[in-house]
Amino acid sequence: MGLGNVGLLLAGFAPGTTPLGRWRRLTLTAGIIALAGTALFFAQQGVGIGVGGMERVAVLPYPLWTCCLGVLLAETPAPAPAPARVDHGVVVSE
Repeated sequence: MGLGNVGLLLAGFAPGTTPLGRWRRLTLTAGIIALAGTALFFAQQGVGIGVGGMERVAVLPYPLWTCCLGVLLAETPAPAPAPARVDHGVVVSE
């Protein structure tokens, strides 16, 4: 539970050119919520929803993030490759 949430938070700092970097807000939000839930769960603080509810707050952001990211990546069209330049019948790559 704890290491997956740390990894989720670190994924939020991926470079902006990567697929994870484009969804930085979603990733950072899920990571922060999950880490806060993990810390409160390990400290046995229910904060109004009980310790079992805090366990759910600690665990559920990761699978929800995974599902959301899968849908977002499936919907996002891949960038079109740059066309090759033709120079007098010879294809020249750039």
